[in-house]
Amino acid sequence: MSDLGGSLRAVDWANTRLEKFEKNFYVEDKRVSSRSEREIEDFRRSKEIKVQGRDVPRPITSFEEAGFPQYLMTSIRAQGFANPTPIQCQAWPMALSGRDVVAIAQTGSGKTISFALPAMLHINAYASYSLPPEKISPSYRQPLLSAGDGPITLILAPTRELAVQIQQECTKFGCVS
Repeated sequence: MSDLGGSLRAVDWANTRLEKFEKNFYVEDKRVSSRSEREIEDFRRSKEIKVQGRDVPRPITSFEEAGFPQYLMTSIRAQGFANPTPIQCQAWPMALSGRDVVAIAQTGSGKTISFALPAMLHINAYASYSLPPEKISPSYRQPLLSAGDGPITLILAPTRELAVQIQQECTKFGCVS
C-alpha cells in the first residue's frame, strides 16, 4: 500500500483543457410534466416523501417515466419489480439531473438502486463506445477515460458488510447483454 497512487500522473492544470462532463441525463417525461402541483404534493404526501432545496425535480411514478435507456429497463424488468419505491420515485429525477441527493429511508426501501442506477448510467456513458448503438443513446455518451484518470463512480460504505450488499444489488443491474 505504500505505492498507492504512485502510477498517477501529475496534471498541469494551467495548460489542461478539460472535456465537458455531462451530469444531467434527465429529461422529464410528459406524464410527469402534465401533473398539477396538487397531484405532486398528494403523491409525495401519500408516499411520505419530504424534500428540501430549490427547484427539486418532480417525482416519477413508474419506471418508464425515469427515462432510463432500454438496457437498464430490461434489467429492471428482469428483476420483476412492478413499480419504483418511494425513494426511487424522488431520487432518480434528482440524481439523473446531476443534483446532490441525501436520502434517508428504511432498510429494504430501494436506496441502493436509487443511487446505483444513475451511477451505472454515468459509467456506461463512458463505456458506450463498446456497446451496440441500440443499447445506448448518443446523449448518454461521455469522453473516454485516459490512462491515469480516476474512477468514474465511487461508492463509500461504512462497513464491509454493507459494501458487499451494495455490490450484490449492483450486480443484478450491472450486466449488459
